[in-house]
Amino acid sequence: MDSEFFAFALKNTLDEVQKACPDIKNAFVLDQNHAVIAQDGNTTEEILTRAVEILNEMFEKADAIGGMDDLTIDGTNGQMNISRMEEV
Repeated sequence: MDSEFFAFALKNTLDEVQKACPDIKNAFVLDQNHAVIAQDGNTTEEILTRAVEILNEMFEKADAIGGMDDLTIDGTNGQMNISRMEEV
């Protein structure tokens, strides 16, 4: 599948998920190299850049214990869920 088409389809999917679940404030998809494949329409570049920086630090630390497949962080202002799906 063409990567541009794949990214477009993922973006549309993320936008539709947010419409169905308004509690989701930001959503994005990274590839196995932690590069952004798609992001929803609400996620600014500033938010995305900072989130990817923090996630990269966490992924590096997780490698020391065998990696990470799923992670949930409960914060005072919300929750963040991270899930690995095959190559994404």
